[in-house]
Amino acid sequence: MAIFFSVGIATSMGVFSMLPLYLVAERGFERNYANTILGLSRIPAIIMALFAGWVSDRLGPKKTMKIVLTFNGIMTILLGIVPGDWVLLMVFLQPMLSNCFFPAGFTMLSGISPPNARNVAISITIKFVVW
Repeated sequence: MAIFFSVGIATSMGVFSMLPLYLVAERGFERNYANTILGLSRIPAIIMALFAGWVSDRLGPKKTMKIVLTFNGIMTILLGIVPGDWVLLMVFLQPMLSNCFFPAGFTMLSGISPPNARNVAISITIKFVVW
């Protein structure tokens, strides 16, 4: 699970960290415009996390994680290769999908540990991943 959480965090924070530079240097956006678009793209991602929890309940966390990580990878690739203004759509879709991993991931993580050790399992996994 630590590997999956590493991938989940990397698809969220890694892209978030490099996207302003990419939009300014490679796509020719103004710095203020790129930062504004990037900040606005995170707002729908919060709502998507709630929707992802519902989807995870319906499809199951394992299937949800597979779907989310696959489509998030596709969106990240498309972020670099789509022409023109389509990049704005990808800037909004990619963080929405990257946040969808976490509800299913935490469900899986709590499901593989005994009830009295769930808090410890989550704490150790997140500490190991972020470290």
